[in-house]
Amino acid sequence: KLQSYQSDASRNVDSILEQALKYIDLCYTQELSVEILAGKCNVSPSYLYRLFAEKLGVSPHSAILNRRLTAARSMLIHTNLSLNDIAANCGFNSQAYFSDCFKKQNHGLTPSAFRQQAEYTP
Repeated sequence: KLQSYQSDASRNVDSILEQALKYIDLCYTQELSVEILAGKCNVSPSYLYRLFAEKLGVSPHSAILNRRLTAARSMLIHTNLSLNDIAANCGFNSQAYFSDCFKKQNHGLTPSAFRQQAEYTP
């Protein structure tokens, strides 16, 4: 009995994380917080935070930020949108915050420098 309960529990954890990650994927362009995400998964923010930390090694906030920055990198490479438009399209409140986050995740490289570098990559 205990073994089947544990596998049900781990399936439940996996489905909560899957649901959370899917929601991040679909809604990263909108206002999105740990509280909103937890509400969509019908769990408490602290429980969701703990699941992310234990199973994925990141916080929900980091997962949201990573998804936004992945989309931003793609837009920098594949569009001529302004940095302001890219920031807005990826769910950042301001271009300054977008640039700060981008530089932290890309070893000090600014979004503009990243775009220039990508243009010259064969």
